[in-house]
Amino acid sequence: MTNSLLLLSMVLAVPPDTVPVPMIPVLPSVPNFSTTSQHGGSRREVLLPDPAPAPPPIVRGAIPDLPPVPVRPSRVPTLKEFAREFNPTAGVHEVTIIHPVTGRPIDVTFKLPAGRPKVWLYNRSIVFQYPQEEVQILFRLFGRADVRYE
Repeated sequence: MTNSLLLLSMVLAVPPDTVPVPMIPVLPSVPNFSTTSQHGGSRREVLLPDPAPAPPPIVRGAIPDLPPVPVRPSRVPTLKEFAREFNPTAGVHEVTIIHPVTGRPIDVTFKLPAGRPKVWLYNRSIVFQYPQEEVQILFRLFGRADVRYE
């Protein structure tokens, strides 16, 4: 007999050859309810529904219904493609563009005001020109991008 079982039997004050078994509580059953109808005096038995329906079976290979997840484009646009396809709306924009100098993707965050700007594209920058202000995204030599508000 192991030391832990002997110690357990000493603590619980049971003989060393027996192992205590936990008691499982027995829950009372739910009674059925009977009612008497006001029309004719007949009795009707009312049964309570099951507490919860069984969950649906899990099928291997089934695709669950999940909310849509935003998907990044499979190919990051170049600066020229971005200038052609981007719709300049008011608000904060977070975009990924191929850096024109390094050729690697770079994340750029910028804020545009309300209105319809003129868009100017240069070799290493893009400018959104509004009547009262201008937003420039400048791509630097070593893979950086700066945003200027003038």
